[in-house]
Amino acid sequence: MKLKKLLSFSLLLLFALPFKIVFSQIINSSNTFVQTYYNKSIVSSINNASYIFYEENKGLVFLKLDFKKFLEEGDSLNDWLFDLAESHLYFKAELPPETFYSLSNRNSKSITLNGQIFFNGHWHNHRINLGILHTENSLLSQPSTNMNLDGFRLSFNFSIQPKDFRIQYKPHHLTKNITIGVSSGRINVLSPEMIPVLSEIYK
Repeated sequence: MKLKKLLSFSLLLLFALPFKIVFSQIINSSNTFVQTYYNKSIVSSINNASYIFYEENKGLVFLKLDFKKFLEEGDSLNDWLFDLAESHLYFKAELPPETFYSLSNRNSKSITLNGQIFFNGHWHNHRINLGILHTENSLLSQPSTNMNLDGFRLSFNFSIQPKDFRIQYKPHHLTKNITIGVSSGRINVLSPEMIPVLSEIYK
């Protein structure tokens, strides 16, 4: 019986592992910057720690930030990040498909998004500055059936206050604004296979 269970488990791993590898490869990450003031100093870190998703039929953009990515280098000066790494940060807002249609030939635009942030188990309304750049010399067809956003890049810039998400009660007692920036982020058009990545907030 034990041998049968072991064989079943081995087969499960055999099929699940390649799927996990392929799945991780098709989700593009984005270069992300985080900064705050801690222990009388400005502290910061940069890594490919965020993921941008766009759902065309609902006209929604999602940003997921994984603070654990900043800890991979093992820098002891970044121990303050442990207070953030216990939770993923999510931002979601309405972004109509029409926003992309007018951009071509390396044009760009800046807009303000009124959305919500979910972090450390708490929701908070938040306004974010969003920059959109089209890197290709072609118009996005309208209306679209299968949206191709490979030629677009999104840049986010915003700050959060620890007290809004009760971060100040964690071991490092962060109290100053935490600034987050995503530079020229690649967009993942949300597919059913990607929805589990947003399971904490997706409805």
